[in-house]
Amino acid sequence: MRSDRSLPIHSGDSGTGVFDLQRRLIDLGLLDHHKHGICDEQTTEAVRAFQSSRNLRVDGITGLETWGVLIEAGWRLGDRVLFERYPPWQRGDDVASLQEHLANLGFDVGKVDGIFGPFARRASIELQRNCGLVPDGVVGVDTIRTLHRVSTAPAGRPSLTLREELIRFGGGLSNRRIFLDPHGGAERPGPISAAGMAEADFSFALALSLAERIHTAAGITLISRDPDTAPEPSDRASLANWFGANVVIAIGMRTDPAAADADTLVASYYGTPHFVSSAGRAIAHAIGQRCDLDGAIDVLPPIPSSRPILRETRAVSVLLEFGVGLSQNTFEGIADPASPRLPNCIFAALDAYFRSPR
Repeated sequence: MRSDRSLPIHSGDSGTGVFDLQRRLIDLGLLDHHKHGICDEQTTEAVRAFQSSRNLRVDGITGLETWGVLIEAGWRLGDRVLFERYPPWQRGDDVASLQEHLANLGFDVGKVDGIFGPFARRASIELQRNCGLVPDGVVGVDTIRTLHRVSTAPAGRPSLTLREELIRFGGGLSNRRIFLDPHGGAERPGPISAAGMAEADFSFALALSLAERIHTAAGITLISRDPDTAPEPSDRASLANWFGANVVIAIGMRTDPAAADADTLVASYYGTPHFVSSAGRAIAHAIGQRCDLDGAIDVLPPIPSSRPILRETRAVSVLLEFGVGLSQNTFEGIADPASPRLPNCIFAALDAYFRSPR
């Protein structure tokens, strides 16, 4: 049994970090009122329930990603003054609540992602200007009081923003900016597939082949890393935003037990209890359908997720994760220059999406 405060926290660990974890789970109504500082089965199941509710990887382990979202979940609108600052931005459920209210009033907040960035600031300034407040983008007591006064209870989750829809106006991939994010990198090879290729090598090979295919349609691409680098997830998202990407395609491998013997693909799009990216969901479905029709790989239904590359990019984003049971045939379907089946399927789905009417 570990007794230190470090993350990750596993079942059986103990200490002040577990006390803090249990306190936060109790505050969220996910755990009974007992704080004994031991990560027992009940605590682990509460962590799983929280991860599931936030579209995180459900493993019962409190790592950096789960811990960060758990802290964010403790904020309620009005607990603090919200304002834009240089990264790291303010994050939390209070920001998501503000974004949801603003979106339901017709202001463009981009993704309802719980991050107070430029879109949230501009939408807050527009609210303040329309309501006779000082238009400074600082959301304090007066702005929140006004927001509650003019808002109606949200009837449902905002599922589409004008900004998402405007990227789709015909013309295919010509002049579209596609950001490709292969997982892993130097010193982070990731899981090894059944065919013996590491996640870092597989994802980079697929990204490179897909980029070449997009270039034939006059598309513009940027790959998030070189073969010998391994940027942090937030750095990859920042690079995508700097690039001005229209779409982000992230590529990785699934490591859950169900993927161990599976030659499968599951596509994820950004989705939380507050927001669903309709454009992301549409692209995820399109890629899955194209791969399924081609017979390139077994396709599982797309799922919502709040992984950093999906949440922190301003562009419409999709994460493609392949089972570690990938066969040799699947690898050959990437590397074969005469007929790269997987890159062709992904390319065809993206091109068709941009050619379809709104």
